[in-house]
Amino acid sequence: MRVRQLPSDAARSRLRASGQAAEVSYIRQTMSSNTTSAAGGAQTTRFVFNGDYKELEQVAGLLPRFSELYDGGLFYNADFAGRIPELAGPDEETGIYLLQGLRRSRINEGKLRAALAAGYAEITRGELNSQQRFESIILLGCGRDGRWTEYAGARIVFDDHGHAAGVLGKGKRSRGQRTIGRRVIAR
Repeated sequence: MRVRQLPSDAARSRLRASGQAAEVSYIRQTMSSNTTSAAGGAQTTRFVFNGDYKELEQVAGLLPRFSELYDGGLFYNADFAGRIPELAGPDEETGIYLLQGLRRSRINEGKLRAALAAGYAEITRGELNSQQRFESIILLGCGRDGRWTEYAGARIVFDDHGHAAGVLGKGKRSRGQRTIGRRVIAR
């Protein structure tokens, strides 16, 4: 988690003059109330969003509690509101969104490790006229969407530069699946 540094007195006076004093006040309030007492008197750190939606690891410490609630039957973002004390505050919805993405990301990483251990290898380059069929091809989703598509007995179509451009299922000559922006593993 990144720690925001409060502006000095001189910087605050310049910000007041420019009309940004409300933002400074909000940052000061957020930073001063960044710790809360949990049950039993232990100090917990309150989540403060750092502005980067791609940095999922900023909520990694909250994932065990989130997973416990998720496994208990909560699925929608609104179901988690108020149930994780460290998320309480103005960034609660953002924290829940990041936790959903981190959970999907960790699941996909586990599936990828299991596939690689089962004999799959990542396909990055090949020959343009390759007709090689694979026992199984898996396309991993781009981003955090988690799409995981498996094709049995398929082949990979390569573009003019030798990059995997698509996957054609068994018995197909057209209407394949594009692989641009997705990882391709096969065995």
